Amino acid sequence: MRIISPAALKPGMVLAKSIYDNNGLVMVREGTSLTDNTAVRLESLGIPLVYIEDPRFDDLEVRETADAELVREILAFRHAARENIATNRTPKNVHLDMETCSRLAERVVDLARQSTPEDFNLVNYLPKESYWDAHAINTSLLSMRLATELHFDRETTLQLVIVCLIHDLSLVLLPPAVLENLGRLNPEEKKALYAHPRIDTEILRNQRGASSVAVGPIGQHHELWNGEGYPKGLKGESILPIARIVSLVDTYAGLVSERPFRQRLMPHEAIEYVMGFADEFFELDMADRFARSIPTYFLGTMVSLNNKQKGVVIFANIGEIARPVIRAITDPNGVPLDTPAKIDLSSPDNASLLISAVVDE
Repeated sequence: MRIISPAALKPGMVLAKSIYDNNGLVMVREGTSLTDNTAVRLESLGIPLVYIEDPRFDDLEVRETADAELVREILAFRHAARENIATNRTPKNVHLDMETCSRLAERVVDLARQSTPEDFNLVNYLPKESYWDAHAINTSLLSMRLATELHFDRETTLQLVIVCLIHDLSLVLLPPAVLENLGRLNPEEKKALYAHPRIDTEILRNQRGASSVAVGPIGQHHELWNGEGYPKGLKGESILPIARIVSLVDTYAGLVSERPFRQRLMPHEAIEYVMGFADEFFELDMADRFARSIPTYFLGTMVSLNNKQKGVVIFANIGEIARPVIRAITDPNGVPLDTPAKIDLSSPDNASLLISAVVDE
């Protein structure tokens, strides 16, 4: 299997992984041979990425870090939480199912620790209407990778995941137009947006069983290392460690997602952004550890090298930023190879080779 965007789908391509709806139920099942109508429908739904079958990569299996059942349960929890917040509106009247949230956090931690860093993947198969829920799941998974790298104990890691699962729920109180135009807000809209971490804090603080380990950081998840974040403009080590992690992974997860006001970045571009603002927006050591703990290019991504060869990433080489193992399918002249060639970009023998572009075909 390999990855392409919905815009590149063609009739006759076969789905290698199912596509799900806003409730986490199968909408288009794996093994489906695409028609023109199916391809257009998937693109219109705003599905970020699609896995298709390709006989040249039949042996490449991309496993989900979060299984479909867990995703469905997180969607159900967040749907119920948003409805409760929208109905009650005042933070002290909101009731979140913290028992379910804690149980889901336990499962995220266990699943993430069972998967290898090389197999790490994000939830990319939900429609655009599920953006904020997919975002919460992806920040949870990404925070787990960083928490593992930073050697967090289990209880702190659980509270970190709880923050990720709950953060941004209060955005349901904002007009939809604000969330669709985050890059072009007027002063009043910005003021309303910048209040949401405080509302998240008030909601969580009023929940029975909520831990102070989570209550503090949830209100700081938009603070930045240089003090230019919100709502309080906290700076450096005055920002709690959990909040520093959420700020970083929240940014990365947002960048690799399609939004109404901008196009998504490829993972390697988002990593470049994070490293470009290390020691400015993000703690330098944390940003470096993050960049070295997740794949720069996810398995199944087709790339072009600086020598014009094309191939697909078959091994991420975690820690070797931008230097995965690829299976080349063409020679430098673009001629298909009779036998695909394995190229390990981390090998000294291939020091002159670099990935120059992601290919969507």
